[in-house]
Amino acid sequence: MKHLKHTSSIREYVKEFSTLMFEIPNMSEEELLFNFMDNLQSWVKQKLRRYGVQDLATTMAVAKYFAEYKRRDSSKPKLQSKSNHAKSKGDKGSRGYTPKE
Repeated sequence: MKHLKHTSSIREYVKEFSTLMFEIPNMSEEELLFNFMDNLQSWVKQKLRRYGVQDLATTMAVAKYFAEYKRRDSSKPKLQSKSNHAKSKGDKGSRGYTPKE
């Protein structure tokens, strides 16, 4: 279980973890939760901690939710910021800027 790392999708990680979990029947809920969290990518770990999950079933469900949310969010088109070409020459990106001579 220590060799399992979240490197692909969260759904795949949850699936692999669940399979391994049933192969080690004498592990406590706390140990399973620790191992699940310990091997997640840091961004997922942070979100789960902020959410305050305390049991394995909830943690896995919320992690899957984050995966679905991230997938839907990444499919949205990104807004493009204004390029430097749109700014007037000498503007330097801030109002009221006067270049020294």
